[in-house]
Amino acid sequence: FGSSLHPRSRLVHRQIRSPRIASAAAMVTVTQVQFAFTGVGVVGLTWLAAAFASYSSAQKVSIGLLVQLAVGALLIGVGFLKRYAPRGDGRSDMEHQTRFITGSGKFIDDKDEDGNPIKLYCGEKGTLGLPFSQGAGTAGVTIKPVLDKDGLVSAVSPDVRTIYDLIFKRTQNDGRPALGTCKRLHTFKDAMRDGKPNPKPQIVDVPGEWETITFKEMKRQARTIGSYLRGEGNIA
Repeated sequence: FGSSLHPRSRLVHRQIRSPRIASAAAMVTVTQVQFAFTGVGVVGLTWLAAAFASYSSAQKVSIGLLVQLAVGALLIGVGFLKRYAPRGDGRSDMEHQTRFITGSGKFIDDKDEDGNPIKLYCGEKGTLGLPFSQGAGTAGVTIKPVLDKDGLVSAVSPDVRTIYDLIFKRTQNDGRPALGTCKRLHTFKDAMRDGKPNPKPQIVDVPGEWETITFKEMKRQARTIGSYLRGEGNIA
């Protein structure tokens, strides 16, 4: 068990063309919010322009003009000024959450989704740059990370170093889903294209169905199989 990621998980320059990415909806929502704030700022500019036009026409300052100036400045502030939501507990540098290993990035030969050869850049390897909170994590698991020479976390605690330790020596997740079996695959509205099977369908018609078992049941099945192999198969 460890958090040392496979090098392919650190790729930073892969071309992504599939719209089926789960985070796409969230990205659209963020974009819409940004446009909304920009729209507020534009309205503020319009109010200021109207205020200056009124002043140019009347050549005097009135209460209405002051109100227009105040509203316009307020809307511009809401729309265009930097919006920052503080994160963290104030003791950590949230702008540098990852510590990158200098010189660890490189180009490799790979293939794109259509099988064409490409040059793929693997970004620099990164390790956690923030301190661990002793109270974080799952109840019953003490967070005392074990780090390797590069700062990668090899274990969250000295007594949890393997998958067996994490699953079989803990009971906190026994009631949660562990393994799933697909009982019915997705069906797609665009499964056929121009009378031929579409190799990359994207529009889901009927979602697939999955059946899961809990960690407790998974451990029971694993122990059953293990006991059989040791008893009948003489496998230590």
